[in-house]
Amino acid sequence: GFCKGVLWPVLHNVTSVYSSQPDNVVSPSAGAGSGMPHRSNSDSQFSEYSMDDVEQGPIHGGRGREKELWAAYNTVNRKFAEVVVQCFNEGDLVWIHGFHLLILPSYLTRRIPMAKVGIFLHTPFPSSEIFRTLWCREDLLRGILNADQVGFHLFEYARHFLTCCRRLLGLNYGMIPDSSGGHTLAIDQQGRHVIVTSIHAGIEPPVLNQILHHESTLKEAGQIRARYYGKTIFCSIDRLESLKGIPLKLLAIERFLRRCPEWVGKIVLIQVGISAFERGDDHIKTRNEVMEMVNRINELWPGTVHFQ
Repeated sequence: GFCKGVLWPVLHNVTSVYSSQPDNVVSPSAGAGSGMPHRSNSDSQFSEYSMDDVEQGPIHGGRGREKELWAAYNTVNRKFAEVVVQCFNEGDLVWIHGFHLLILPSYLTRRIPMAKVGIFLHTPFPSSEIFRTLWCREDLLRGILNADQVGFHLFEYARHFLTCCRRLLGLNYGMIPDSSGGHTLAIDQQGRHVIVTSIHAGIEPPVLNQILHHESTLKEAGQIRARYYGKTIFCSIDRLESLKGIPLKLLAIERFLRRCPEWVGKIVLIQVGISAFERGDDHIKTRNEVMEMVNRINELWPGTVHFQ
């Protein structure tokens, strides 16, 4: 859909600038009179860069399949707005999470303009050069800016957002006085000040320690240590999609063992792959690539990688 097929790769600074259907290239070896074009060996290179496209083309465009996905995205946000309006009481704070509802603030301000709306993105935010490849870039930015406060995990993401607002919408930003006597970073949106914050996410150590000392956890850890006794054990769990880097991890293991053969038979990687069917072809391609790499490593050094 629009979220995973279009927004997800762009928000992670991945965009396609090449088509998987490049212009036909006539090979010099082809007969002059054959009239049959021959595709060059660069097809696979083009495919690598276009795997995140929804509509195959040189750049994301608001037509065809992507137009339908954008319409569906709007419909979902509108339905969320209808439910929020029904449940809203004056004085309530509406706090929106995730990139799935970026234009929800626009629908809410039209229906309940007195509401205080905040939105927090749990993903990175791309540079303006990447974000501007979206045909709906201005609609998304204006949707976010209809909130009273926008939160990001890191200032780097906030800085990209500020740059997008300046370069794509021509808006200014800066520090303004706040109620506590300090200053807050804000964007000037037609006389409104939209607060931009960087709120770091973390873990809860007490909860993590409780899980680590749970009987079932200790039992499972003991079984793993006994199964790979005397070896250095690496454990990892990731989603099976290109952005999560499982192939890079496997490549690192392979290169490490080639350069440091003294570690052969002394390490093991337990890799759990979580299905990501909503990523479509990207999930299938990543899964096949991972399986191929796992088989290759285990053929060279049996038992090095345990994948499930």
